[in-house]
Amino acid sequence: MSQTEIRNKPFSHPLSGSSLTNLWRLATKNGPFSLSNQWFLAVLFGVALARGPFTLIEKILTERKLRHLAPMKSPIFIIGHWRSGTTHLGNILSRSPALGYVSPIAAGIPFEMFTLGKWFRRALEKSIPPDRLIDKVPVTAESPQEDEFAMANMNPVSFLHGLYFPHHFRENFNKGIFFDGCTPSEIEAWKKVSVLFLRKVYLCQENKTLVIRNPAYLARIALLKQLWPGAKFIHIYRNPYRLFPSMQHYYRKLFPALALQPYDQIDIDHFILETYARMMEVYHRESPALSSSDLVEIRFEMLEEDPM
Repeated sequence: MSQTEIRNKPFSHPLSGSSLTNLWRLATKNGPFSLSNQWFLAVLFGVALARGPFTLIEKILTERKLRHLAPMKSPIFIIGHWRSGTTHLGNILSRSPALGYVSPIAAGIPFEMFTLGKWFRRALEKSIPPDRLIDKVPVTAESPQEDEFAMANMNPVSFLHGLYFPHHFRENFNKGIFFDGCTPSEIEAWKKVSVLFLRKVYLCQENKTLVIRNPAYLARIALLKQLWPGAKFIHIYRNPYRLFPSMQHYYRKLFPALALQPYDQIDIDHFILETYARMMEVYHRESPALSSSDLVEIRFEMLEEDPM
């Protein structure tokens, strides 16, 4: 694979929902950048600056609501390695009127989901791509999204930053999955942001039990159980021999669309195998602590054959 310049537009890049502080930290830590991508980053900073008044208004509006919000129901976490069917399962469960989820607007502009997200909902919905780049699964304004996109916009610890900044791919990815190299204060900051975001989504979803899907959480059961003692987990897994080529396709599609730097130096095949083994090792180490009522395991192939 090789690439020199990003093909996307600044306004459609996931980082267009980031805060100024987060963008600054990411840009100063993950350089260097070509001249054209420096311009791209400058536009992202401009977008964040323009959103600033709405960010402040929302912070004022939601702080009071969150302060008086009843204790949040613990979420249901869909976990599983990428390309294992987490999206398919999340789409099925989201059809239940009793369950809430992360909407595209909440994931894209987490700081303004109650202001820009509601006041300009129709305009924002038109900017949502009709399908997912990696597999052409249809996307609508009601399609559940990974909370990781919001987390990547709210703090510097996210595996998505590895895709955005390939010069530091391994560092960002392992930091965003396993907290490699994170200081205790960075982990605490991540936990604080995670809880804040889910509480905002909970409020936005009318206090329904949230179904949260995120492949990264396959390696974070213990941490999530610490944050949400009543949390439930659904682990969906897939034949690794089918998963591997699907992951190759995943990177072939996402790097050209999201990367702000060249990525031809990355040995993707080796990284897929290494990460899969490590994530499963963490899962098998932490999952036995869950009771049978807190964990369900589903094989993707079985779900394909009989979704209900």
